[in-house]
Formats: sequence, C-alpha cells, structure tokens
Amino acid sequence: SDITFENLNIDRIKKIKIYYPNEMVLFQGKQYPLVIMVNGTGVEYYKYEPVLKHLSSWGFIVVGNDDPSTSDGVSVINTLKYILNLNNSNTSIFVIR
Repeated sequence: SDITFENLNIDRIKKIKIYYPNEMVLFQGKQYPLVIMVNGTGVEYYKYEPVLKHLSSWGFIVVGNDDPSTSDGVSVINTLKYILNLNNSNTSIFVIR
C-alpha cells in the first residue's frame, strides 16, 4: 500500500510518498523498520518505485521524496522529521509504527 502527501513546502520537498506493508492496517501497534530512499542526483524517488514497493512487501515502511538532488542531506533530514511527526500523530496510520 502507499500514501502520498502533496503540496508540501518543506525546503525543496513538494511531495513525499510512503510505501507500507499491506498488513499494517490489520495489526495495531506493530512496529516496522523504516527505510528512507536517498535518490541519486537528478533522479526522483518514483524512478525506484518497483524497489520501494518490493521493500514494503517485505515488511518495511519506505519513504521517498521528490527532491532531485539530495547531496546536502537537508531533504533527507526533513523527510525523516516528517515521518517521525506522523509517528506521533494520533490521526495517522503511522502512529507508533
């Protein structure tokens, strides 16, 4: 499964997409390992979509953003902060995951 958060204004990030195991909606409180996709320069996360979906099918929560240049690490840090905030939100499917 996946969910997209669009129209964000986080530094260079406008969109974050999170792939997660289908079983996640069935098991409240179960925790899953997290993978942050750090793309190559000029290549956005969606070019890696088959890999991201495959990782989520193995039980990982996988996060990508649309920043085409992650070389300075700023967008990676901001993506991590975003998913951690979702982990703390009672209205999020990612709460305590």
